[in-house]
Amino acid sequence: MSAYWWIDPPLFFGGPFDQELEDAWKIIEADGLAPPGTILPNLSRHVLNDWCDVIGFLEPPPATEVEQYRNSERSVWEADLTFRNVDGAFWLMHSRDEQLYAAVEGYLHKIPDAKCFYEDLDADG
Repeated sequence: MSAYWWIDPPLFFGGPFDQELEDAWKIIEADGLAPPGTILPNLSRHVLNDWCDVIGFLEPPPATEVEQYRNSERSVWEADLTFRNVDGAFWLMHSRDEQLYAAVEGYLHKIPDAKCFYEDLDADG
């Protein structure tokens, strides 16, 4: 995940001061893009846990495309990698990288009571 650019990462600044978060926030581009290596996976503990999208790209998207995602004119599922939190209860993930799915699933199996479900949406057209 450290190779991705992230649009407007939904970060939570509450709690104790975190210098790593402050430093990362300073290098987020003026257009809201977080360069690779600044947010995920290192700062995942600061991602909001309720109704948010974390939208990533292997190459920085053009400004017009960023605005389309912000204005919901473009589906977040078109991005290279998307995580969506639903009501603080579960996360959905979309990726074009099968190895990334395997890595996330392997990680989830280490967490007590975590469950992982996989559905290939492309199979249904």
